[in-house]
Amino acid sequence: SEQWDGGKFLVTFPYPYMNGRLHLGHAFSLTKSEFAIGFQRMQGKKALWPFGFHCTGMPIQAAAYKLKKEYELYGMKTPEGVLLPNFPPAPPEVVTLDPDGGAITIGWRAPTSTGGLALKGFQVYFRAGGAESEWTKSSDVDAVDGEVQYSSCVTGLVAGEQYAFKVKSVVEGVAGGDFR
Repeated sequence: SEQWDGGKFLVTFPYPYMNGRLHLGHAFSLTKSEFAIGFQRMQGKKALWPFGFHCTGMPIQAAAYKLKKEYELYGMKTPEGVLLPNFPPAPPEVVTLDPDGGAITIGWRAPTSTGGLALKGFQVYFRAGGAESEWTKSSDVDAVDGEVQYSSCVTGLVAGEQYAFKVKSVVEGVAGGDFR
């Protein structure tokens, strides 16, 4: 058999992970591999480019840890003890302010996931003062199919006082857990 003396060249390139969108950095890295392998082939070498041969799994493991932490932080247990995600609604924002009437209307967006359970509504809380103050329930807001944006008017407030607001989502079949 004849011996090859023209040299060999090997390049590996991992599959892009599914933990984000493709971006220019992916294309930049890919073109470096592609140009190197093409150049070595033109130099007469046996060039091998097994695309997707290399995989470390670290981004996948990091995504799994992130999901586990989110389930522990935002999860709610069903009566059967199954932990389901119930991500919180978006943080409330002030929509309108009526200092003379002692009222603030806050708005928020519905959560992106409720673990496949029906969204029943929201509970609106506020507290006066600092972080050591107790939360007071202001109102219940019913969820409407197809609605994403919600609002509620909190009354009985005093001008010049410091307030904080939180909204908790309520889903079907799950005992109400406390917000984080």
